[in-house]
Amino acid sequence: MKRDKITDQSPKGDLRDSSAREVDDVDVGKPGNPNARDQCRLGNFYVESLIYEYAVNAYKQAINFDPNYATAHHNLGVVYYKMGQFDDALAELEIAIRLWSDVPRFYYTKGVILKDAKRLQESIASFSKAISLDSQYTKAHYGRGCAYYYDGNLEKACSDLEEVVRLDPSFRDALYNLGLIYIALARWDDAQKTFMKHLELRPNDPDVFYSMGLIHVAREDDLEKAIENFQKAISIDPRNLKARFELSLLHARMRYRQTSHRKEAIAQLRALIEMYEELGDFDRIHDAFFILGGIYDDEPEDSDLAIEAYKRGLQLVGKSAEVHNNLGVLYSQKGLMDEAVREFREAIKLDPEYESPYHNLAKIYFYSRNEEIVKDFQEWIKEEPEKSGEILFNLSLALIDVGRTEAYESIYSKAHRIKNLIGVAGSKLRRASREIDSNARLMEVLEDQEKCYREMVGMLSTLRNDDLVLTMVDINSTIESVIRQTGFKLEKAGLLKFSGDNFPNIECRLIQIENLPRVKGDQGKLKEAFNNIIINAIEAMLNGGLLKISTKYLESTSEVEITFQDAGVGISNDDLINIFKPGYTTKESGSGFGLSIVERIIKEHKGSINVISSKEKGTTVKIRLPVNLELAPIQTSLRMRPVIYEDPGELISTEVDKIVKL
Repeated sequence: MKRDKITDQSPKGDLRDSSAREVDDVDVGKPGNPNARDQCRLGNFYVESLIYEYAVNAYKQAINFDPNYATAHHNLGVVYYKMGQFDDALAELEIAIRLWSDVPRFYYTKGVILKDAKRLQESIASFSKAISLDSQYTKAHYGRGCAYYYDGNLEKACSDLEEVVRLDPSFRDALYNLGLIYIALARWDDAQKTFMKHLELRPNDPDVFYSMGLIHVAREDDLEKAIENFQKAISIDPRNLKARFELSLLHARMRYRQTSHRKEAIAQLRALIEMYEELGDFDRIHDAFFILGGIYDDEPEDSDLAIEAYKRGLQLVGKSAEVHNNLGVLYSQKGLMDEAVREFREAIKLDPEYESPYHNLAKIYFYSRNEEIVKDFQEWIKEEPEKSGEILFNLSLALIDVGRTEAYESIYSKAHRIKNLIGVAGSKLRRASREIDSNARLMEVLEDQEKCYREMVGMLSTLRNDDLVLTMVDINSTIESVIRQTGFKLEKAGLLKFSGDNFPNIECRLIQIENLPRVKGDQGKLKEAFNNIIINAIEAMLNGGLLKISTKYLESTSEVEITFQDAGVGISNDDLINIFKPGYTTKESGSGFGLSIVERIIKEHKGSINVISSKEKGTTVKIRLPVNLELAPIQTSLRMRPVIYEDPGELISTEVDKIVKL
């Protein structure tokens, strides 16, 4: 039900920043007093033993014996750095550099301290100085590469780490970080090759398998391989919550292909939550609860589990307009209207531009609680004085839509009766025409009656907008069924021939991917939409031609894409902008309602439709339908049916009145 994406595969912040923090006996600026050297070595011993306070005293003693002993100043700065005293550390490094300005190690250490102090530009300058003194200084290249990365300069970070790997092919952390940077640059092949080199040095590194899983997900080349990599990371480190989260997310995205993925997603998320309660170290735990809630609310019998998961996620993150809206829907389905209203109101407060809760709340007001509208409007003004104008405006529009749809329902009922009367009149006219051998005037009236009847049927199809009857729809088989029903017969593999006499030499080529995920939708309505598009394509190819229909799955957006491409007469630019308007047609016998119905059905499924055409060059219709409900707006009968008329009042006063006057 969520409308926002819930995965972020950016590796930023995950670098293994192994900048060397050991204290080297640089032995620069040998002391005149041998006691200074002894105290410095004693300080080094204390550092290795992690007794930093003693180390500080020893280095200070060395400096007392010889104030110009640069090594003692450097090593004292390192200890201050390890103790988190960055200012004191930098002060000692400045003294060491002033005493001996041509020592690369001093600039390197200063660069490390500046980097950890988030003074990235100064850090880069210090590393660069070390490299200018020693171009083969591997650690300085490494440190500067990390600083560039944190500063957002990925290309320079990549260049530095490539140099590190060239100088030292066994530098594991450099290989790992270079792989992460390749991911950030979308250089998937380079990233994979680099991680494989890392695995040669460390075969059981769970973070590498995790990262390779992300590569397969981002590249959309082999989701089973992505699952395998995430599972490998978890088998090495069962507490790798990042890998477990991505694995559960992947199973959740694939749950419409096989029910086993739904079960596995739930199992992984529950295991992740249990481990989090023990470890308490995962910054996306609220998303784990939200995904779990989204999976549970696929099935009505799991609605209580969905509510519990959503509420626990909100306890952690504090707010989410989408989740409050989803909770409102679940409460509405259970008949808990007070709770539903509360959740919809909260969703609106958090995101006044979010459409779904307005329509959901408006529908409750209109049908169940209209006596409370004024009271609630007053509360909005009191509780949200700055946003109340926008909120009340949007809520009023939603209420108007609800009322307008209710009016359309009434018009539909009356127009349906009129349509039946027209049909009866037509039957009488046809009976009379058979009794009278030749009466041109009567035949003309009969033709007008039939046209009027078709117009009425088309208008009723547009007005009537029943709630979706949701099932898991196999798009490939649905299209095949529609093609057969429209008159195509299989001629050879993938190619069908149209059998209608009025449209000879029309062929249809099907290009369908296997294992296309099923779509949660209304199969009957989708059939109607596909049928209208195919009929339009057939009628556009008066002299024959090829209709290509293809399907594919878009991993990045979790959508099924269906493309209809005909070789017909095409549509002019002037007509193209009007094709979805109810009643608009360029055909002599067309009703003008076909494409408006198609658009409405696709919008009901939270999908998109795009038409590309030009005269004499054919037409391409692309439809995208969401598969993963975590990436799509809410789909529920509570959602207000969209009103597609630009001017419904004018339509009613012209078309309906004309029919009544006949």
